[in-house]
Amino acid sequence: MGLLDSFFGNPDVKNTLKGRTENQQKAILYFLGGDGSLIGKTSITDNEYDLMVRARIAAGATKELALEKLCLAGEQAAEIEPVCLENWYFTSQSRIKRGDDHVLRSSGYQFAWFFFSSAQVHAYQYIFNMEDDTKKTRTEHYFYRDIISFSTRTNTVEYEEIEAGGFWKQPLVRYAIDDEDVFRIVVPGDAFEAAMIQSDYTRRAISAMQNLLRAKKS
Repeated sequence: MGLLDSFFGNPDVKNTLKGRTENQQKAILYFLGGDGSLIGKTSITDNEYDLMVRARIAAGATKELALEKLCLAGEQAAEIEPVCLENWYFTSQSRIKRGDDHVLRSSGYQFAWFFFSSAQVHAYQYIFNMEDDTKKTRTEHYFYRDIISFSTRTNTVEYEEIEAGGFWKQPLVRYAIDDEDVFRIVVPGDAFEAAMIQSDYTRRAISAMQNLLRAKKS
């Protein structure tokens, strides 16, 4: 970055921001550390970025919206408590950053709801990108008899840690993420995958799902 860029901002970053909404610009600058200028746009905090993500979730992945998308009423799917799984969506195309709190965050996020009726598992997934309007939803209904297993798997994604602020361009450092927290509903020829955060809640939820599946297949 040259001396003029240090005052007026990196032109490549400014081109990236063109045509984006205010929130999308904030998300991009969060991962780039600002536009690199002394008088330009700066990065938001980890907490501010998290609040923006929660707002997107509230717009597309509440329990009520999931039931609506699945054409279900709550009382139709009450074999066990509904399960909600979520985590950052790490892909090779994602922007990824380690926050000041040492948490790895992504420009993508994944949220999923699972409901359990007497004969089927009903799954709703919502994936979105914070730097544009991209979003993807998926709904599935699986009969217990067709499910091979509920399981977890490990995905490894490489990413580059970028230092964008200051007067001088910093070197890129390449890392690999072992994203082991992926829940799977395995059926013949397919699998429904959902990112998840390992916790006491998710361990209990997966155990309850596995117990239910065993009971339905016995």
